[in-house]
Amino acid sequence: MCNEAARRTALGLMREDFSELKIRLRFPEGLPNLGEAPHIRITDSTVIVRAARRAAGRASADEGAADGVADWGGADRGDAGDDALAAEMVQRRWSWVGGSPGSGKAAGQAAGTAGGKGTGRAAGQAGKPVYNFRSEGRRFDNGPTQGRCLIPLDGFYEFTDPGTAVAAHEAGGGGGGDNGGGDAGARTLTLPLQGKWAPPSPSSGEGKTKKKDKWLFSLSPDAGAAWNPGGRAAPGLFAVAGLWRAGVDIGPSAGSAMGRATGEAFTMLTCEPGPDIAPYHKRQIVLISRDRWADWLGVGGDEGGLIPASALIAPTPAGTLVVARAR
Repeated sequence: MCNEAARRTALGLMREDFSELKIRLRFPEGLPNLGEAPHIRITDSTVIVRAARRAAGRASADEGAADGVADWGGADRGDAGDDALAAEMVQRRWSWVGGSPGSGKAAGQAAGTAGGKGTGRAAGQAGKPVYNFRSEGRRFDNGPTQGRCLIPLDGFYEFTDPGTAVAAHEAGGGGGGDNGGGDAGARTLTLPLQGKWAPPSPSSGEGKTKKKDKWLFSLSPDAGAAWNPGGRAAPGLFAVAGLWRAGVDIGPSAGSAMGRATGEAFTMLTCEPGPDIAPYHKRQIVLISRDRWADWLGVGGDEGGLIPASALIAPTPAGTLVVARAR
């Protein structure tokens, strides 16, 4: 599962990318001070984009919502005559602690089954960080204390047992060129990859465990108009589908009566892997194509409500990503 990512794209370029889709970003907590972040790990904070709170009065894109929040989401057009759709960018922690107070009722609302009932698994294992979240069989709604989000990134990492994915990578099975190269047999031989530390072979004479192989996935310049319309060279911006939640356990706090802090955090959704990722892991984080960002956020102004998650979540098509060995 993905537990490390990268974001080196400047804020100005991210704003341009959303603006091209007529999604105007608001910054209710001020403009984030973003430097390059080549290694974002669980419990770190990074920016997310979510449907903006709709205020009773108009507000500028940089000032955020005015006092008197009336609703969540919808097509708040901000300044008169502006056709942009409203979304907000905030910084939040990646992962919350499983079994935290906000994981119960919210799980039933934000991550229900197709029939609308919640599942206890949504809270995660007690005490464990919830940084990845299975998407299958669940719906994801927007509300005042939870909802969908996008995590803007330009890279993510996967880890494999030493040597297990090298043959497929060198054969072209994990990116580069057509990103689907190599034969199906080469890809099949490497699955499933558990991403665990491998003990030394009894005959190797080694006294230490070997580090996992580390792979960096980036957007291909040839990914196509839905993903990379300008053919931008790496690192190109892409967006991961996520779920944010309020009132969850975000770690120890000396100032809290319970010794724990609560707040807002996000997790990344996962699905079955596409061909670019399958040689390296049996799951992938959900990537939303650029032409569906507004649909995922629910800021398209569709009177019919949110587009079902199942209509937007799918394995990433072959050729979307390129992969390079990170160590």
